[in-house]
Amino acid sequence: MKLLKSIAVATTLVMFSLPSMASTSLLPGSKYSVQSNERVINTTTFETRDAAYAEGQHVLNVLETSKPEELHKMLRVMAWGPQEISSLRIQDNGYVTVDEMMSSDGNVEYRANVNVRYEHFRYDNN
Repeated sequence: MKLLKSIAVATTLVMFSLPSMASTSLLPGSKYSVQSNERVINTTTFETRDAAYAEGQHVLNVLETSKPEELHKMLRVMAWGPQEISSLRIQDNGYVTVDEMMSSDGNVEYRANVNVRYEHFRYDNN
């Protein structure tokens, strides 16, 4: 029970925390820098752990093979210019975790969490 509470607290913190941001300049004097962020995508619940992992892996595969314009919509990235959007890409270290939870009617359910890091150009108007 203590482990389940710890997992629930950790999941809540991840879901409500702001994406971590790191920014590095491409070239000195350039108006663009590379911004890296993380995002966690939660799936619907499933009756088995295996089904949740399978769906999480499917979502991760879709993200890894999507075009930048599709990623912009799926990840809800704050990038507006065409150069920022077209530079969007998923980094190679995505992974899937599964949360176990009990519904209000007492059934155990499983939800996949797809964790991805992505990067894109960001226009600096300073």
